[in-house]
Amino acid sequence: MDKIKVYLDTNIIHSWFRKYMDAKKRNEKFSEPEILKFIFKLENEYIVSNITKTEIFRYLSADWNADEKRCNEAWNEFTETYNITYLVVKEIDF
Repeated sequence: MDKIKVYLDTNIIHSWFRKYMDAKKRNEKFSEPEILKFIFKLENEYIVSNITKTEIFRYLSADWNADEKRCNEAWNEFTETYNITYLVVKEIDF
């Protein structure tokens, strides 16, 4: 069976970043959100876009006071852990 391409928007992955940052702040072991455990159990191709990345960076900087380096570290941890494909959206035409 072919892999399904699954787009992960901010609402789906937000909890991962919240729990990741909280674990780092408390110096505790990171516990993956249950919804993402379920999603990533399925062998599909997972995709995020530069739009999602921008929204996550805004959340990390506003709510966690993370600088660009820390935002990139968290983002890279997420995308490398789950082998996420990155989609660049150049223009949105409404």
